Amino acid sequence: MITPRANYKNAACFGPLNPHAPNFISEYLKNYYNKSSTVEYRRRLRELADQMVVRHIAIEDLDEAIIRDIAASIPKYKGGTSTATILLRFLSYLRERGLCRPPPPPSAQEVALADLKNSFEDYLRNQRGLREATIKSCWFFARHFLEYSIDSDVSRISSLSARDVHRYLKYISARGRIPGQAAAPPGNFRAFLYYIFYAELTENDLARCVPHVRRITGRRLPRYLENTDVERVLNASREHSSDKTKLRNYAMLLLLARLALRGPEVIAMRLDDIQWNCALINIRGKGQRHDCLPLPDEVGQALADYIQFGRPRGESRHVFLQTRAPFSPFTNCGTLNNALRTAMAYAGVVSPAPFIGTHLLRHSLASRLAREGASLQEISDLLRHRSPGSTMRYAKVDVHGLRTVAAPWPLGGEL
Repeated sequence: MITPRANYKNAACFGPLNPHAPNFISEYLKNYYNKSSTVEYRRRLRELADQMVVRHIAIEDLDEAIIRDIAASIPKYKGGTSTATILLRFLSYLRERGLCRPPPPPSAQEVALADLKNSFEDYLRNQRGLREATIKSCWFFARHFLEYSIDSDVSRISSLSARDVHRYLKYISARGRIPGQAAAPPGNFRAFLYYIFYAELTENDLARCVPHVRRITGRRLPRYLENTDVERVLNASREHSSDKTKLRNYAMLLLLARLALRGPEVIAMRLDDIQWNCALINIRGKGQRHDCLPLPDEVGQALADYIQFGRPRGESRHVFLQTRAPFSPFTNCGTLNNALRTAMAYAGVVSPAPFIGTHLLRHSLASRLAREGASLQEISDLLRHRSPGSTMRYAKVDVHGLRTVAAPWPLGGEL
């Protein structure tokens, strides 16, 4: 006997979740979710309704524990949003309307930890001017240290000592880290220790207990692509990307190749940053610095094409959005790195570095300018470096200029 296929479009199939499940789905339809996502939400909510009937659970009794237990019993589907995520979103929808059990009040320890997190992040954001990604990394090590040392009990911060710091550093070093990133954990961890001393939560400056990791720079030449390879990569991005991402990926890579932007600066760009009438663009750089650069015609045309014909109708003011609903901005440079990696594969360009990242196009432009005779000050202004030492590395790629200042090799008997 063939089992009839469930009609998920019928509101009556949601049983005890009527009429809240259909209303919840219609709310998500306003966020421009596609048809497959809508069917997925209907299927998961129908399975939730079936489990509620079997287990005799009323809608007002739903909470996180019940939702996660039901989600674990539902068969997993390949791809798409997880069952637990969909059901927890529906639970939040019900709570906003007072239809189910409210969340339990946080404990005093959780409130204290949340207050410490907010004050620490405000300090990093307003006093130190750090990027959101760096702030997130600093709090990760701070929370991990508190959990490891004092079981996240904020009231015991004053009892922390240098021995606790050394034990934690020994613990994270034993787990192993990438050598190139060795300076990140100590630096981010040191920022938290300095903050608790700055906020008078401890009498000792424990930040002095964290050793500084020596990083030897300038040992190798900048990794870059030749100008012909850069053009091949840009053309491949425009020709071989999917219809949904073609205009977006090309515009993002063009910003990297023509203006030498950093990856986070591209994904942080907003619609208000583009001054079309005077061909200028505002760059949200490191340390909350804002710089204004001229907008070349080629880059401006690529941005205009994407905004008019490729950008989804999201509510965010960020220029570049994801292609899946709810069309939120990017949280990291992973998509940008993947776009560059895919374009290089289609173009047949071999990467000069093991890792293909957004800085590859930035280095390529700076290296090309150095080989063409641009001064280090001009390159520094384009790259927006704070320290001249950061630009000195590009002097190594100007082989013709280095030959003019090299001393003649001593001949025999002249030493």
